[in-house]
Amino acid sequence: MAPKLVQIDAFSLYLHHAEEKEKYEKITELLKEKHKNLKISVSSVRRWAETPDENGETWKDKRQSVLQEVRREKQQVFKSHIAEMEYKSGVLWRSIYDNLTGENAPKLKSYEGAVYAAKTMMEFNMLLKQKNQDEISPAMIIDLILEIFQSDPKFCKLLKARWSFIETALQKRMSEFALPEKVINVSPEKD
Repeated sequence: MAPKLVQIDAFSLYLHHAEEKEKYEKITELLKEKHKNLKISVSSVRRWAETPDENGETWKDKRQSVLQEVRREKQQVFKSHIAEMEYKSGVLWRSIYDNLTGENAPKLKSYEGAVYAAKTMMEFNMLLKQKNQDEISPAMIIDLILEIFQSDPKFCKLLKARWSFIETALQKRMSEFALPEKVINVSPEKD
């Protein structure tokens, strides 16, 4: 009987090679490279994989459990990333809002412009919530924000006029979150 460590190594290899057609041959080959002093056969590896353990599970069953746990962990990481992006998006909105509504900011020219700006912000927030189940990258969020801002010519003009101030404020705020000090210079203008 092979040492338990070899069987553990074999199971570890099975996790990675279970989908391959010649999985037992591949696992045996890799085990022989690692454990040169032991005689390991394809039939032994197949028997280890297909014989249920004390809990009645084969390697295939155990692999499914491992994959399920990996998926669960990935979901948790994804949810954490989404929460972080929502938080950073809030910081970004606050920064832009502060810069556009501060005492040195140009005032809104019309009620319609204010309503349109509020509408586009709400649409972005709804889109972010809708995309909660999809993968959202920070670059995608930035693109969406700029796209929404560019859709209103008055707001786009205001954004261009205040861009250097906004960029400086963003750098300051983002540095508070241990992000790189240099913010990628993106222009509010379309290509």
